[in-house]
Amino acid sequence: MPDPAGSYELILLEKGLWHVKYHGPISLETRKAALESFLADMGDNIPWGMLIDLRDADMHLTLHDAFAWGNRLAAEIHFHGCRMVFLEAPENAERSTFVETVSRNRGGTTRVMTDWDDAMAWLREGPR
Repeated sequence: MPDPAGSYELILLEKGLWHVKYHGPISLETRKAALESFLADMGDNIPWGMLIDLRDADMHLTLHDAFAWGNRLAAEIHFHGCRMVFLEAPENAERSTFVETVSRNRGGTTRVMTDWDDAMAWLREGPR
């Protein structure tokens, strides 16, 4: 799903466990488009876990955009009870911490992690 600012893939890893992988420069608009596409395509695969993979993304959200994005994720009814991991390269992990904080403060179950195996283990610890 190309975007002038970057691209993303929506991958169903197993029933209810989704992988959203971003590539290249990613704007807030690209993230919104991915969310809308995901909501339209998920069908009966209501997520219990989402791995939001930002390791290959070049993303620079303003403080306002990060706040809006964390708020949007926490407010989305389909994600209530869903665990989310923002998978970041170690040198970029800090860029998602504010989104995590906003989401968690509004009831979201989110974490920022830098290791795929740790992220998958944490996602699978939650209810399904």
